[in-house]
Amino acid sequence: MQFKRLIDLSHTIVPETGSRPVHLEMVPPPDFGYFPEDQWYIMNNVAFLDHVGTHIEVPYHVVEQGEDLAAVPLERLCGEAVILDLTSVETGADITLSTIQKAAEDAGGMKDGDIVFCRFDFDKHYDKSERPKAPCFTAESVQWLVDKGMKMTGQRRIIARVLSESTDHPHVEEVYRRSVRLDPRISIATVYRTVRLFEEANILSRHEFGDGRARYERAPESHHDHLIDIKSGKVIEFENEEIIEPNHKANKKNFRFTLCTWR
Repeated sequence: MQFKRLIDLSHTIVPETGSRPVHLEMVPPPDFGYFPEDQWYIMNNVAFLDHVGTHIEVPYHVVEQGEDLAAVPLERLCGEAVILDLTSVETGADITLSTIQKAAEDAGGMKDGDIVFCRFDFDKHYDKSERPKAPCFTAESVQWLVDKGMKMTGQRRIIARVLSESTDHPHVEEVYRRSVRLDPRISIATVYRTVRLFEEANILSRHEFGDGRARYERAPESHHDHLIDIKSGKVIEFENEEIIEPNHKANKKNFRFTLCTWR
């Protein structure tokens, strides 16, 4: 790893100021029994919200079953990083694919596994009574960052790995079973949320194979069809431009199946 520069992300907090003030109260030290009476020894009670100043945002802040900071391994916070300058994006505006691609190009490109910092200079609105709405990434721009290898949160990364390595179109419960083998802390709720997020971002395709449960696969680059064995549940993918109706001769020619339903 090569260190090119250090960036100070600290935010100075002045006690008893602002809409989210930090409170300091000087208190006498406990009677340890070994301090002379005339020795200066200061202690304070400090009280503040945990969403003040520079901090690391974790899923638990907004997701009931999400990871808290104790569950985040240190190595996920270490590594080479790229800074994307998005200061030109107006408050409340969408961060589009072209915008994020231009910022990555200006930064010298992104490598697989890079930590991505996005600079908005939004801290100038810190502690304002009427703070504007922050810019928001589109699903397309987030998908591009993921495809470029951006580091993801640990549990989502594991779920993404399970899905990418699956060739059998698993349902959510099966994705959960495979994920907890890699990380027992993953909850079924996290899997549901992650699968829904990937589906909305067009990373996953959802299928209904007639067993009452949605099945998922990585969004294909080209169209293909599926054959489902109703006895074993096995799913076979195939591509055949000739197949346009259930009784087409290509069905009998290429596959020794008796078609029960078709859509």
